[in-house]
Amino acid sequence: MVSEHNQKWSAFLVRITVRGSGWFALAYLGYWLALALDRIVVQAVAYPLMGMPVTDWSVTPFRLRIANGIPAEWSSGLAPSAALPAILDVMLLVLLAACGLRLRSASLRTVCHFAGLWAVLLLTTEGATLAYWGRVRLAQYNVQIARLSADQLIVRSGVAALAALVVLAGGRMCSRRLVAELQRSILPREGWTWLALTLMILPVLLVLAGTFGFVLRFVGPRAFFYLLVPAGFCLLLALLGLLRQRKAPTATQFPALSSGQAFGALCTSVALGAALAEAPRVPSWLTERNLRRFSSSHHQVLYDPGAFSADFIRQFAQERERILAAETRRLNLSPNPSGTGRASPIHLRIVLYPDLSSFRKATGIERTYGVEGTTIRAVLGGYIKEVDPAADAAALLNAAWGRAGSPRMGDWAAEWLAGEWHGRTVDDCAAQIEREQGHYLLAQLVANNSDAFLSPLVRTPLGAAWMGTVVRRSGLEAVHKLYSAKLSEPNTASLAALLDTRPADLEQEWHDWAVRVALAPEADPVPRRSLDPNFFFRGISFSHEGWGGRGGGYVSPEAAAELRRLKALGANAIAVVPYGFSRSTNEESISYTDSDETDEDLTQALYVAHGLGMKVMLKPQLWVLRGGYTGTLHFEDPAARGAWMRNYREFILHYARLAELERFDLLSIGTELEGLTPYQEEWRRLIADVRRVYHGPLTYAANWGREFESLGFWDALDYMGINDYYPLAAGPTTLVEELLPGAEKLAAKFEAMSLRWQKPILFTEVGYPSRRGGSSEPWVEDNGRPVSLEEQAAAYEATFRAFAGKPWLRGMFWWKWPSSGRGGGPLEVSYTPLRKPATEVVRAWFTRLAASTQQTPAPVRVR
Repeated sequence: MVSEHNQKWSAFLVRITVRGSGWFALAYLGYWLALALDRIVVQAVAYPLMGMPVTDWSVTPFRLRIANGIPAEWSSGLAPSAALPAILDVMLLVLLAACGLRLRSASLRTVCHFAGLWAVLLLTTEGATLAYWGRVRLAQYNVQIARLSADQLIVRSGVAALAALVVLAGGRMCSRRLVAELQRSILPREGWTWLALTLMILPVLLVLAGTFGFVLRFVGPRAFFYLLVPAGFCLLLALLGLLRQRKAPTATQFPALSSGQAFGALCTSVALGAALAEAPRVPSWLTERNLRRFSSSHHQVLYDPGAFSADFIRQFAQERERILAAETRRLNLSPNPSGTGRASPIHLRIVLYPDLSSFRKATGIERTYGVEGTTIRAVLGGYIKEVDPAADAAALLNAAWGRAGSPRMGDWAAEWLAGEWHGRTVDDCAAQIEREQGHYLLAQLVANNSDAFLSPLVRTPLGAAWMGTVVRRSGLEAVHKLYSAKLSEPNTASLAALLDTRPADLEQEWHDWAVRVALAPEADPVPRRSLDPNFFFRGISFSHEGWGGRGGGYVSPEAAAELRRLKALGANAIAVVPYGFSRSTNEESISYTDSDETDEDLTQALYVAHGLGMKVMLKPQLWVLRGGYTGTLHFEDPAARGAWMRNYREFILHYARLAELERFDLLSIGTELEGLTPYQEEWRRLIADVRRVYHGPLTYAANWGREFESLGFWDALDYMGINDYYPLAAGPTTLVEELLPGAEKLAAKFEAMSLRWQKPILFTEVGYPSRRGGSSEPWVEDNGRPVSLEEQAAAYEATFRAFAGKPWLRGMFWWKWPSSGRGGGPLEVSYTPLRKPATEVVRAWFTRLAASTQQTPAPVRVR
């Protein structure tokens, strides 16, 4: 009996494994069928026919993104096609359900039913997301509904109800068929309802997890809408499918999924996944096949003749030949090996891109270059004046020694071989970091678990310098060992074993060398930089807002166009805002190396702004992932607070070093951390550390109210920064005259603060949402309140009248303007003045302030 029982369970497990894998594969294929039809039919076909051409696209194993341009005449409100995706999705659902009923193949029917289910889930998720915080807010719908006549409202409500019934019925039918197939072909008996529900929902959860790269960050509403809403709705449809279900279809009506079909579906899914995983290479290939080629002794350069002249490419190739010769000498190699051995002449391939935007679109790489084998793909244009020699070094090492055993050792070996970092030797950079920031243990530098917390501007030059000490201690062969070793989790013990020494000795040797080079006198001390004391920042907070995939953000053409637009608006400064992340308000660690606002993004925005004659403030901020407010970060325990301050020091010093390397005009050392700023001695030490690294002016963006008024270390900074969200009145009003007394009262308070500390004040943020009550509660961005463009414009006007021309105020940065140029308009309640009357208030005042900073400009009349 026991043997028979075991045999039954073994057979059941085999059945679940084989057919379950096919089930998951069919779910994945159904997902892609629904996704591809939805995106292609709507965005690649219907939208272009309506005047919205495809501007960008990208594909990954779980995502298909197509971006469309928006005609200028639609920018002031909702496009006429706002309901089109929903209509086409409903039609798509009906089509898939009909196909699922008529197809003879059980596998194809299952794919169609899964596609129908996915069409329902995608439509539900998009609707929930848009309703909560997407491009179309609920408040906008409320405004539109209020403008409809009774007949129009009845018609639209009826259409919406009918569409909802079709969606629900179609989803129930698809789920019922899928449950029947489960009970027929996979489950041992019909009564295992719990297993049927699990097998229905699990593929949905896995695919959704795949869209996040299987690294889910639970960030409140985002995770809820993108993960739990579709999974919950899938469960609801599955329960409806089980409810009042008639007897399961017979074998002739719905034949079981065979093992062969399951295996075939699995193979198809794997092949599709593998092809999609390689999809980022498709844009690269499409780009490179149309490029012109230039060959030298050891290089082939691919370039766009419209972006690079033939003479420039010839000189570029000559410089690469010089770099290659120098690097091969350091490796004791010859670029032209002779003899009958296996060695062959070194030949490198370089693909040049004229800007970061085209480079990322083609490669998906976040850095300024990427190396694959002996092929280098690199940006050469904009702020990037030369290709990093480390790229040549990495390709040379691949040619000479093969692929690196670990990314860490590969990067360090390449930087050591290049011999320079940001135009200085790696040893000089290491000595500078040691002097400015103190000593970093080799264990810190090599550990993978510090990737999110340790600045690459520190790790990379120090790692390259350490690799140089290895060469001096043990010779080139030791570097070869480190480079080739398979180190999935490198640490000092594994490095010491490769170098025939002890971990403690390895650490001590690194410490002794770093201290010794740091004690050497600095050749050219960097002088302190300061702005003109009369300079007035006519500023805008320029927010990094892309649209997923490889589009948008600070490096995009749209961002450059928006900066030109801000310049025409009269702005002479912007603030760029990178984010670091804490998981909760009691979390001591801070991650920041995977921020969307990469160092390259920030530097590109700086380059474009400087080219337009604008100043740039670098304003790093923290984001609490689980919905907390940074002002509530607080640690009573001195040990916990000390740990947080050490982590915050690493975070802010990274951006201080970036600000110094790239010459940002102003640096904010923090934003709205009022739970921690009372410990002013810690902050004074931090400010001293920052000043050793960054030699420009400093500020701190204090929260309005208690933090700004009680901060105790304003004297250690150059500007008193405030995020000004003080109320201007006791209640909502659209009259400037009713807001002006409150603004003037604030001006008197700020003047007293400035006189007390003998420091100028800077509005690091100031803004008002375009909703009713935006002037009386400017800190609240409530999508449920009605739009009031007039109140926002009146608050802007009152602020300018009260503060412009005050000698103690050195500028204001209005919150905020999206780098994508999207959003805003008369139906949106957000802070941005984009496409709202407040824009014209800003234009008028900025223009007058630019013409004369000595006289208070005449007021701008607001209707």
